[in-house]
Amino acid sequence: MSLYKFENVTKSYKKLKALDDFTWDIEEGKIQALLGHNGAGKTTAFMIANKVIPYNKGRVLFKDQDIKKMSKKQVQRTGFMTEKLKLYDELNVKETLSFFADIYGIKDKKKKIASLIDNFDLGDFLKKKISKLSTGMYKKTVICTTFLNEPDILFLDEPFAGLDPVIVKDISSILKNYIKTGDKTIVLSSHNLSEIEAVSEKITIMKDGRLIVKGGHEQREIY
Repeated sequence: MSLYKFENVTKSYKKLKALDDFTWDIEEGKIQALLGHNGAGKTTAFMIANKVIPYNKGRVLFKDQDIKKMSKKQVQRTGFMTEKLKLYDELNVKETLSFFADIYGIKDKKKKIASLIDNFDLGDFLKKKISKLSTGMYKKTVICTTFLNEPDILFLDEPFAGLDPVIVKDISSILKNYIKTGDKTIVLSSHNLSEIEAVSEKITIMKDGRLIVKGGHEQREIY
């Protein structure tokens, strides 16, 4: 079943077409990826799906309903990590998780945070300030915050960028386990095929705002 359908969507920023007659569908219950070079339009597609920005032409459907006619709450609970998401440098890891838990209104937040700390293997870093974290641990902490409200649909923009293979493997394992909890969907974006091929069941490739390839590991359909 398709959760989202982009039908010939165009999004322009003045003279720049970030999406150009873009057609894409997001299937429920899978880890899938949107692949393309920097500037291909991946982040724009994610922001449109999350109702962060509008689009100019075409249609975007969520469960067969036009998202332009829906409130953000009606689009269901989503988690959205942008590549440029910044955490507060002066807080430590535990304070950061507590801060986001309060924003989400998490009940029994101590239990929830403790579970995530274990899953993300952050126990040795709880008192470390965000400004002192390595790139890998910073990214782990950012992704951890998006798990706090247990979103049904999780959008991760360039989650593996700049990470060493060990951290990539750790995060991939976390994502696969999250899908197994049931009724969850994860969408990744990347400019590097090797980073997302092992974890994704479906890969869509875009270039200059347009879809050029889609398919699973066994099949690629060329457009």
